Amino acid sequence: MDDVPEPLSWERRLMIMIEVACGLAYMHSLEQVIHGGIKTFNILLDQNFNAKLGYFGLAKFRPRTHELDDMENTTTSDMDSVHYLDSKDQWTGELTVKSDMYGFGVVLSETLIGQRARKPKHGFTLVNWVRPFFADKRKLKDIVDHRLNQKYPLEGAFECFALARRCIAKDPNDRPSSEEVLKSLERILLTN
Repeated sequence: MDDVPEPLSWERRLMIMIEVACGLAYMHSLEQVIHGGIKTFNILLDQNFNAKLGYFGLAKFRPRTHELDDMENTTTSDMDSVHYLDSKDQWTGELTVKSDMYGFGVVLSETLIGQRARKPKHGFTLVNWVRPFFADKRKLKDIVDHRLNQKYPLEGAFECFALARRCIAKDPNDRPSSEEVLKSLERILLTN
């Protein structure tokens, strides 16, 4: 018998993304914190697959006087995560809540497609690969993780891809807030 683990179900994947979004919404609104390192390796799962955000080495507090969508900057020297940052953030190293949302969009894309954000030897980046598929709803079903054996609601997958597309928008002002992402994912789970 192979020791290959079963792939996570659609519902389990969605629950993990909801729990990550919940953590981000809490950090961004109540504690005024920018995580700065949203990537799959910083999402911790317990034995029941409950998700928690880990690694706060890049986290920064924002002054409470700023609104959630303000672009208060924080600088990072940990550029090991470049495939989870948009090109501006890669260049400047300045992180914002919108940087967290870009990273979340990359992780959501990884979750839907079943691929890592970057394959080290091939120069592959998931964001560059997936963007052309967003333009054609019919093609999206071809890139959903095949290990799910089509056991997912097609409309829910389309809605998740639309949310991921918004999170990785080139213009940070076009990215949703963490609270908006959380509400969208919860609605997708309940309606599909």
